Amino acid sequence: MLELEKLKYTILDKDKALLSPESADLYNNVYRYWKKTWRDILIKAGSPQTWSADDFFRQTFIPVVTYGDEIVAANCSTIFDLRSECLKDMKYFSIFNQNVYTWLENHRVQKLMTMEFLSVQEKWREQHVGFSFAEVLIGLGSKIIEEHGLCAAIGISVKAAKITEKSSRLAYELVTDDVERGMIPCDVVCLDAKKSAPHQDAQTNKIINFLWENKNDFKNKTADKMAA
Repeated sequence: MLELEKLKYTILDKDKALLSPESADLYNNVYRYWKKTWRDILIKAGSPQTWSADDFFRQTFIPVVTYGDEIVAANCSTIFDLRSECLKDMKYFSIFNQNVYTWLENHRVQKLMTMEFLSVQEKWREQHVGFSFAEVLIGLGSKIIEEHGLCAAIGISVKAAKITEKSSRLAYELVTDDVERGMIPCDVVCLDAKKSAPHQDAQTNKIINFLWENKNDFKNKTADKMAA
């Protein structure tokens, strides 16, 4: 039986993750997990050449849920300022169609956060634990957005994983349903931060709040390390 107290939510900050041995170990463990998970997915999709370590390295945050020493689930998030003209020439933004750009313009989005590469270990999926860790991570992402005063979130949602449906329970809306990432059929979902809402399920919402209130972002340890 899952013991809630053993769950830990850690936000690995790209600029600080390597400043302490503990956070560096976790950062590299998550990278190895991310590499194996997404290389396998892209190989099965017939597009192994689209995998790139750059997609991990550029992330502003790597949020991860652990249970003891075990990685349960993780995703990646980059903060982008849309005033930068180079963004449309980046590989990530090349995936989007005009529907996405229209949504961003209509909502006057200046700064947004991506929700990418969300994955949950098989033994921790909903059919085994009774709730969705994917939805928990999405809900925790909304709290990061609020904490940093961002306008919106955007996610490339793998159709087969039903992330569009899961994210809709946290006020995300489907913007387009005809994009591909590495030959994998995907939707694009967006969240207007002003419309962000708690999860409708009380148990899921309790877990989201527990993990957020007890999150580990290594801020104190990093500050001590830098002072030393």
